[in-house]
Amino acid sequence: MKKVSEFLQNAIRLDVLAMQRVPERYCYEPQGEPLVVFEDSELGRICDLWMEIEPGEMMRCHNPEYGFRVHRRGGDLWSFSLSWACNSAVDLNERGRSLPAFDGESDAARRLLIVLNDKVKSFE
Repeated sequence: MKKVSEFLQNAIRLDVLAMQRVPERYCYEPQGEPLVVFEDSELGRICDLWMEIEPGEMMRCHNPEYGFRVHRRGGDLWSFSLSWACNSAVDLNERGRSLPAFDGESDAARRLLIVLNDKVKSFE
């Protein structure tokens, strides 16, 4: 997933966002303030895991566990969502344009989801 990798390479902060289904628009949108924020070495760990994830086959769904807002030097922002169950990623800046699929069952993808879930649970 080249676009995600490119943005993460220069990231200085990653916000993890709750996603809510919007039935009348047939999509999911980020809701409220970030659930958690990754910076510094924690952000580096997330980036390293992401770089290990292999491409996959996208299913015909997108039920995102989380949305993400990437902050880069110079103030650039980019948002996307990931659905491990569907191997899908969506660019939230481009009105839901699909990004290349990832292998949500791969070891690296599973480890990334565990890190995210653990961090979110620690702040509930």
